[in-house]
This record gives sequence, C-alpha cells and structure tokens, in this order.
Amino acid sequence: MSPEAPLIRVFGDSDSLEELTEFLHRSYKSLADMGLRYLATHQSAQRQGVRSLLIERAEELARKDNASEIALDTAEPAMHLIEWYKRIGFRFIEYAESDVTNYCSVIMSKRL
Repeated sequence: MSPEAPLIRVFGDSDSLEELTEFLHRSYKSLADMGLRYLATHQSAQRQGVRSLLIERAEELARKDNASEIALDTAEPAMHLIEWYKRIGFRFIEYAESDVTNYCSVIMSKRL
C-alpha cells in the first residue's frame, strides 16, 4: 500500500452523508452500467486497494469477535467480483433472491 492509501475508520458526526453517498455511487458505477441495481449503485475508489482494505478490516474485526467464518453476497452477473472473492478464499454457498434488487445474489463464505 502506498502512503496515500485510504484510511478506514468509523463514520463520524462531522462526516458528510452526501459525500459518502456520492462516493458509493461513483464506486458502483461499473456495476450500474451492467444494469445491476445494487443498493449503493451509481460508486471510484476503484483500483486503489479500498476493496482489499475493507475485506481485511472485516476479517480482523470478525476474528476479534471470535468469529470462525464471514459471509457476503454479490450479484450473480458480476463474475469479476465472484472470481475475485474466490481468489481471496471465499466459496460459493447458495443463491438468494430479494425484493429490493433486480438480480439473483450469490452468497459466499470464508473460514477465518
């Protein structure tokens, strides 16, 4: 990670919800362009290591809470994400449907 790596921290009272929403929309734009209606669709911290930092932080917090496994979901058509999750140790669990999205979700899990 470079010295300019993003800082992951708790959202504070002085933080702007509008700025966070704009950030999420920019980061999810490529998925929105695929026609996927993620809840945070329309997010470009891409290719800066944010995704890896967030996963590492989630795993760290889960281990601290003595969790033995973590899980996530993503859209079935987002094959690039599914393949990335597989590369970092996640495995397929099941498919799930939701009333709030326009895609079938892939549930994945990783043992810690």
